[in-house]
Amino acid sequence: MDFGIRGKSAIVTGGSKGIGYASARRLLEEGAKVTICARNADLLNKARDELAKVSPDVQAVVADMVKKADIENLVRKAAEKFGPVQILLNNAGEMHTGHFDTMTEERLQLQLDTKLFGYMRAMRLIFPIMKEKGWGRIVNIIGGAGKQPEPVSLGSSITNAGLLALVKSLSQDWAQYGVLVNAVCPGYIETDNWSRNMQGLLRDNDFKAKSEAELRVNAPKFNNSMQRWGRPEELANAVLFLSSEACSFITGMSINVDGGRLRSLW
Repeated sequence: MDFGIRGKSAIVTGGSKGIGYASARRLLEEGAKVTICARNADLLNKARDELAKVSPDVQAVVADMVKKADIENLVRKAAEKFGPVQILLNNAGEMHTGHFDTMTEERLQLQLDTKLFGYMRAMRLIFPIMKEKGWGRIVNIIGGAGKQPEPVSLGSSITNAGLLALVKSLSQDWAQYGVLVNAVCPGYIETDNWSRNMQGLLRDNDFKAKSEAELRVNAPKFNNSMQRWGRPEELANAVLFLSSEACSFITGMSINVDGGRLRSLW
């Protein structure tokens, strides 16, 4: 199947590992030219070298999504090497796991600055480019806690609900210019981000697990119909679809890629 993105310039934030890395790989496999970014230069350059085995059309730019100047540099470097950006995957983010009494204002602020405002900064800079080209795809990795808030993921619930509202609002404004804005909402996915938050889940989870190993085994059984963790590659397939010509009549939507975790009708 031709996804209609061959030769298009794409940016993937948080592209050094996990969902971002897997998504960058899928975009490269379909002929896109990809600029990945992350804060850690060593991990980022290692990811670029691995991705270059798939396609030479990849570059790495160190960027912190909290810093507007970094995002401006990212967009500029992408355009200089691969042309005006027509695909944006917003993926970089922070996750805090815990109930209200363990969530500090500082941790929540970092999550909001990195993810909610980071996504917004990137979209604000890239939209005029897409508008001028008359074609654009913006995909935001958000998370099911924005639809189904949970006490143990309060920080993510707050951040992701705001992002879902932003996606819906911008999709209504920007579709007239050929710019489609959508979201992918992961469930439990085998990534470093989830692994780092295992201790928070263990401390505050509702499954009463006695160890991290027990939690890792049992949490999916309580949280999705398929009773397993998802793989970054499974998220990447949804990202590819929403980044492509194949989704030409889809905007303002959030696709749950969570093994049936969410029980709601939307």
